[in-house]
Order: sequence, then C-alpha cells, then structure tokens
Amino acid sequence: MEVLKELDKMNYTFVKSYPLSHVITMSDDEIRLCVYTIVVDYETLTNHFDEFLRVIKILKEEGTTVINCETYDCVKFINEHYKERFPMIINVLDDYQNKDRSDIKLSKLDKTIITIPIPHLMWGIDFDNLIYLNSVTYNQNALFYNGNKEISLDDLKRIKDVIEALKDENLSDAQKLLVVSTYLQRNVQYVDNTPNFKING
Repeated sequence: MEVLKELDKMNYTFVKSYPLSHVITMSDDEIRLCVYTIVVDYETLTNHFDEFLRVIKILKEEGTTVINCETYDCVKFINEHYKERFPMIINVLDDYQNKDRSDIKLSKLDKTIITIPIPHLMWGIDFDNLIYLNSVTYNQNALFYNGNKEISLDDLKRIKDVIEALKDENLSDAQKLLVVSTYLQRNVQYVDNTPNFKING
C-alpha cells in the first residue's frame, strides 16, 4: 500500500496490461470487460495475426488509443500487414539494451504512428520533428506512464544537436554515456520537493 502511495506522489499512472499471448485466449466479452491495453511480442504477433486483428477490432470499439510493442520488429510487421492505417498509437517499450537503433526508420512507417523510449535517441535514430517519445516502464503485467517527462520540440532539437556533436567526437558508447550523465548531474535541478525536474542548461 505504501508503494502505491509513493507512485501517486510521483505522478505515475498504473495501467493493467495483458500480453497478447494471453488476450488471444480470451472471448470477445472478456476482452471488452478486462483489457485496457495490450503488450505485443513478435512471436505471438506473427504466429497469430488473425487473432491480433480480432483483438484490435474489439479494443478499437472500446476506445483504446494505445498499444505497446516489445520490439520495433513488431511495429514493422504491423505496418507491413495491417491493411489500413493502424487505428492506435504504438509505444515501443524500452528493452534496456544499449545498442544501435539505426534500424528504426520512422519515414518508412506509412500506416503506423509510434512512440519510442527516450533512451533510444542515443543510439543512431534518424529522427525529425514528428517524433514522439514515451517514458513507459513495463513490469510484468503493469505499465507505468510517467507524466513528468514531457519533452518539447525545442528540447528534441537540442537533443539532436547534442547527439550529432557526440558523433563528431568519435567517442565510445561508454564515453557517450559518461558525458550525458555528467551533463545531467550538473544541469538538472530538483524543484519544490517534487519529482519534477528543471533542465538549466
């Protein structure tokens, strides 16, 4: 109970989310009653695409606006195989792996709108002003949306400039992380005894 109180203070929203592998075993009525959003894995998506379509149709009727994909490969599959424009925003969840993300080509997604985790920006994504970021944390069957991490387009431009500068410096991944960590520690200010942060520089 104390944990939930602390989460409330941090402006997180706790959302019950079921894995697609579980949802496809549910009846239409069970989905309508129980499921707010889903987490899609690649294996279930590709092996049970017809069932995925059934689930999406029901969730769309119930007013669901966002689903969550474990990997970008899921997004590419949906973009290639969904016949119309996909009716929901897709959050790509953070896999916590510091690896190259240059395979994420936002300009090639003609039928889907996605958000990517903020940390992905460090790893080679060629993004423009149309990008959306998310700060969703996935833990077992729960999703946490942190409402304090909104980033403006001006902030995105600054992030892009910093990333380009780091590329020019010919630094290793570990050195890049150290530079960014040092910058944040010097320029982020804790405000009014709340978890809201202000970037000074």
